[in-house]
Amino acid sequence: MAYKGALSDSENDGSASSSAGSDTDSDDDLQIDADAQVHPNRVRIWALAASPACGSSALLFSRSVTLYPDRPQRSKVAFGWLPATDAGEERFTPATQLSAEGRAWEWMYGGGPPVPGVSQPLYVAAPTAADGGVRGLFANLVGQHQCVFCDGALRWQMGGYYECVKGHSFAGCTISGLPILSPGISRICGLCKRRCITQAEITRRLRESYGEHAQVPGLSRVCGACGGRFLQ
Repeated sequence: MAYKGALSDSENDGSASSSAGSDTDSDDDLQIDADAQVHPNRVRIWALAASPACGSSALLFSRSVTLYPDRPQRSKVAFGWLPATDAGEERFTPATQLSAEGRAWEWMYGGGPPVPGVSQPLYVAAPTAADGGVRGLFANLVGQHQCVFCDGALRWQMGGYYECVKGHSFAGCTISGLPILSPGISRICGLCKRRCITQAEITRRLRESYGEHAQVPGLSRVCGACGGRFLQ
């Protein structure tokens, strides 16, 4: 193999001083013959990671020059992702059951479908007796709550919260539909940032309203709006 500009043995001694500075030269300045069988660069892959549905990936690698002793190169991170899908289009994914956090990641970085409650404007219907679980059991108690600041009546808003006539607003529980009127009785979702009354508080209110022997239905351990997990 031959390199353009390579020195012969007789010329090597006379040009030692000039070749000593080759460490500082950029690899872009080297002119390599097209028939060369040695690659001028070497790439080492240190790690490769993919998202839960393989919509995005990250690669940790480093590149070094093979033609002369080179200083250690810094590692770099390269990202890859799939383009967003059209409305109604489904993409094959090896993960059939993703958590809310996993679906949100695929939507943000992997071209996945939108996630209700996170990526789309959320319209939350007012609690009714026809709702399942504790939301239906507490529907008749919603109108009995008053604003803790002005004692005004609370009205349900489309965004899933309550507001009185004077503009005081209170978060609505994503599981029970009740207004959250005091601190320390709710948890916040790590994904959509909405709140849910704790399981102990919901159980206490059920027994307070329906008696000590009231049957408490199974309570969800995830957010009732998006399915995300709580921070506390």
